[in-house]
Amino acid sequence: MSLHRGGIMSTIFLLIVFGVLANFLFVFIGNIAGLPGALMAGSPGKRSKGRFVFGSFVCAIGQSFIYLAYTAFIVSWTAARVQRGAGIFCWVVAFLSVIIPLWINLIRARV
Repeated sequence: MSLHRGGIMSTIFLLIVFGVLANFLFVFIGNIAGLPGALMAGSPGKRSKGRFVFGSFVCAIGQSFIYLAYTAFIVSWTAARVQRGAGIFCWVVAFLSVIIPLWINLIRARV
């Protein structure tokens, strides 16, 4: 059983909404997830190189967990909404709703 046209359009719309929400929420959730690692790394004047590397690793693990949990949610949600062979465009939108918030937050972090 495949989705009818309205089902595909509502799936695409909701994927776009998820992507926009993730774009704004990842700024705050990513900072919260990385906070333990940032605290372990210490302040710039009082940390060793090993402490900084370990804190950065813990920070990266926390933020990666958040992004991977979001990716798993999008994949499982899209798989539940779209049957095999129907709505291949939904998978493209699902990919973009996962990767664009990640790219935008990477750009924000580098500025």
